[in-house]
Amino acid sequence: MGVALGIGFEDLTLTQDAANTSIALGGDRLAILLDTTATDLSADNFVFV
Repeated sequence: MGVALGIGFEDLTLTQDAANTSIALGGDRLAILLDTTATDLSADNFVFV
């Protein structure tokens, strides 16, 4: 997932919702990853551009 410059992994909120993971920034949902566990994600899964 690409993320705009100035935003870091620590700024994102990853929330587990059953088998899916919700990714949010400041309360705004950016994405829902189906069949993905939040704990499996790290900064390496994102591209900060």
